[in-house]
Amino acid sequence: LIPPSTFSSLKARYEAYDALRESVIKTCREVQKSAKNAIFALHRSDYARAKSLLETCERVGNEVHAMIGGDETLRQGSFSNSLEEYAEAALFHSWLESGEVRAFGSFAALPINEVEYLGGVCDLSGEVGRVAVVHGTKRDKGKVQGCLDTNLAILMALEEVQLPGKLGKKMDPLRQSVQKLENVLYELSLVEAKGGGTVTVEPMEEVRAE
Repeated sequence: LIPPSTFSSLKARYEAYDALRESVIKTCREVQKSAKNAIFALHRSDYARAKSLLETCERVGNEVHAMIGGDETLRQGSFSNSLEEYAEAALFHSWLESGEVRAFGSFAALPINEVEYLGGVCDLSGEVGRVAVVHGTKRDKGKVQGCLDTNLAILMALEEVQLPGKLGKKMDPLRQSVQKLENVLYELSLVEAKGGGTVTVEPMEEVRAE
């Protein structure tokens, strides 16, 4: 009743798709791992290693992009997550250099879309918070204020956007990050007023949403 050739053809297409999907997932791990390691390098002020790792992200990411072509079903999941991780690392690198959040239109090395960019911006706030903690332990009130200003600007900008899906779940941790930095500044002000003392600085949690 059903031509055997029809199912043979469909079977071959599904098998080819699954093989390509597995290859995409496997290759994306290198992008995600390199982006994470670039962030770690930036926290250690190892800019040369961070730059090299970001270039690896761009090279491998473009290889994956060529593999999937225009198939959005292959972009979703691993590839999109790795691009978001890359966006976070690239945003963090730029922020450390300029003190500003890099614009969406400046991403030319990889095809970052709006959702991946916004996810990277959300996660950038966590890295900024960790930088603030380091400055807080050194009682550098001005640097902590700069970090707070960045995260407040991110929070205010994102509150104007109707964030899709998992991105909306990042807002509460972002608000908590801002509150923690405000508390650090308050403690620094008290210490400054007393002429010395101990500053209690809580570590920052990662702003993630699986």
